Amino acid sequence: HTVCRLLFVIFATIATIPLIFLLLCFMVDTTDNRYGVGFGIIIILIPTIKCMNFCVKIITQQVIITQQQVIVNSGLISKKSMEITPRKIESIAIKQGIFGKLFNFGNIEIKGLGGTLDAISFMYAPFYIKETIQNLIAQDSSNYVK
Repeated sequence: HTVCRLLFVIFATIATIPLIFLLLCFMVDTTDNRYGVGFGIIIILIPTIKCMNFCVKIITQQVIITQQQVIVNSGLISKKSMEITPRKIESIAIKQGIFGKLFNFGNIEIKGLGGTLDAISFMYAPFYIKETIQNLIAQDSSNYVK
């Protein structure tokens, strides 16, 4: 996915600063430089784990839109599956932050007729998915009226 590639490039650029700090800590000839090394490793490790977690969430999500239902599958180790029929969808909302607008991802909230709220996190191309579901609902309702 292009989003993961872009995030990796951004992360690699940002991670060079603590990496330089880590290398400088090794170059300094003191007996007590283990705190600087540990700090540098933590600064590199935390964003790496966050970036990998985010990429796994994006890569493992799957949306299947058919005439009868909308199916969302996600998860690598623990699977989450959601099925919604188009007739039972009341509204679709999209939440995006600054990075979501830049990299074209966001959270989709689907509100059902009974007031149930189903959320899909970190979905790539959320406006395209929303438009596709709304077209399916419109097509379904026009077939239902006839």
